[in-house]
Amino acid sequence: MTSSSNRRGAAKTTLPWTTAEEVTLCIAWCNAMDTYVTRDIHSRKGFWEEVFANFEKDMGGTIRGYDAIVSK
Repeated sequence: MTSSSNRRGAAKTTLPWTTAEEVTLCIAWCNAMDTYVTRDIHSRKGFWEEVFANFEKDMGGTIRGYDAIVSK
């Protein structure tokens, strides 16, 4: 297992999350959950890829990486 210090070192940014980013991430997660309710919930990577894609689209791009989204 990777330590949190190693994950933070690989992060694209160490900037604190803004309220807008956190709200957008929650909305992206909810939208992905609506899609995955009828799918196999065990395909976690596909789920988080969808959350990340929704987040990136709604934010108009992002400085946050995939790992930052999943760990948040």
